[in-house]
Amino acid sequence: MKKILAILLFFNTGYSVTIKNINFIGDAVTKKVTLLSFFPEYYEKKDLSDEELKKIIKNWKRRLERTGWFRNIKIDVINLENNEVDINLSFTEKIPYTVYFKNNYIGIGKYNIWGEGKELYFEAGLSHKSIKIIDRIFNGTSYFYEFYAGSELFTLHEYLNGEIEKKDLSRQKLDAKIGNNILPDQKISFKISLEWFQDTNDNENSKNINYSTISWSYDTTEGYPVVKNGLKWENNLKFYTDFKFLVETDFKGYFMIFETLILGSRLHIAFSYPELPIYHKFNLQGINGLRTLSIMPGLIGSNIWETHIELRWAFWDVVPFLLYDLQLEALGFVDIGEAKDKIEEFGKPHIVYGCGIRIYLDTFAIRTEIGVDESSKVSVMSSFELPF
Repeated sequence: MKKILAILLFFNTGYSVTIKNINFIGDAVTKKVTLLSFFPEYYEKKDLSDEELKKIIKNWKRRLERTGWFRNIKIDVINLENNEVDINLSFTEKIPYTVYFKNNYIGIGKYNIWGEGKELYFEAGLSHKSIKIIDRIFNGTSYFYEFYAGSELFTLHEYLNGEIEKKDLSRQKLDAKIGNNILPDQKISFKISLEWFQDTNDNENSKNINYSTISWSYDTTEGYPVVKNGLKWENNLKFYTDFKFLVETDFKGYFMIFETLILGSRLHIAFSYPELPIYHKFNLQGINGLRTLSIMPGLIGSNIWETHIELRWAFWDVVPFLLYDLQLEALGFVDIGEAKDKIEEFGKPHIVYGCGIRIYLDTFAIRTEIGVDESSKVSVMSSFELPF
């Protein structure tokens, strides 16, 4: 028995390695502490089997790629004596500026400022103005923060007496979020939000809504700009100052059937008590909900469940294009879901199916999608918003 234990101990010791050095090849603006913030396993200082080493290096590359800051990422393992290895990282940095379009405004921004993972964005349009500041790695730690201040004009939809009523409103909003990367690929955060609403046709009719949100997320997705594989799961608990609350979970799974054929799925569920403020009710009508423009009950409410399935065909290789990595994609989709004010009203979900084409440009996508709902009504919609 002692001989067997000795052989097993020798076998395990002989096939474990320790990372001695990490070398960064070439000139780079990004600081080492920033690059290593995406490699938390490195700080654990433990012996690794060959398979474990391959796995954590793959995870590091996946996280670096997902930022959108780099191209041509390559990580090599150099075997040394005494069961030690060096790791060489090389990459090409992208121009750290972006210009993006949304449905009613344009944004400009700079990311990875000073090579420290900070980001700054300005957005402006006829009905939208905002500034957004993000620091992914505060002072080289696992903490992060975000700040948002903006105003917008939007149309509030309500389903009343068998028809959808529309009201034009303006909204001013302040968000402040702090969080921590508690484990590799997991984050927790706390956000405080202040919002002011005003009827554009009635200056006397105004309303403010204040709330806080606790979030936990898990993200193992890979691929950029198109997600090819992995899971993304986010859970939110939202508290309003007028004693309303919301519990929400959003689960997304991406499965690579072939190199260019991806099955994307999403399940989104949210329950509130007693009812959400009217300005925060879910609206499933539109390109990022059920892709329909039909006016029908069950699309607006305080509680929601929805599921989306997409078969995505990336029929063109990723092409570096000016500031972006460009990717073309064709898809077929099925959307199912409903939104109601009371949970007991669930039971009559809507179904929409269709197809579309997309051009991804990192932070936005040019989308045209055709949806057919259960009443055989056809909707053709275009958008700059990213899909799930």
